Amino acid sequence: MRVNDTRNLSLKSLTKQIGIDLGITSLLTTSEGEKFANPKNHYKLHKKLRLAQKSLSRKTKGSNNYHKARIKVARIHAKIKDSRLDYTHKLTTQLIRENQTIVVEDLGVKNLVRESQSTPEQLVMPTGLN
Repeated sequence: MRVNDTRNLSLKSLTKQIGIDLGITSLLTTSEGEKFANPKNHYKLHKKLRLAQKSLSRKTKGSNNYHKARIKVARIHAKIKDSRLDYTHKLTTQLIRENQTIVVEDLGVKNLVRESQSTPEQLVMPTGLN
């Protein structure tokens, strides 16, 4: 069965540029000051995961109930993974459609803090977009 797809899937030509700073408190911050928070649904899934893992630890290894609990934990891990991938996919698609050029900050955390070579008074954390 053939279907003629008449949709125009090409993106509009844009001249907008944006810089991205990946952070700890927020997922990312743009050069325009817009912050994208970490998804909130993970807290609910992590609570479910914690309870399922606790239940798994109480089961006798090798029993049928142990295998059922292990599968339950694996499904919750898969849900967390899928929701993270979905959120990042939606976010990156939005950024790509709105901007022509995207620049990502490339910082090595190891290079920022060298505890073995410096004293706490010498450590200076750079102030960025976060």
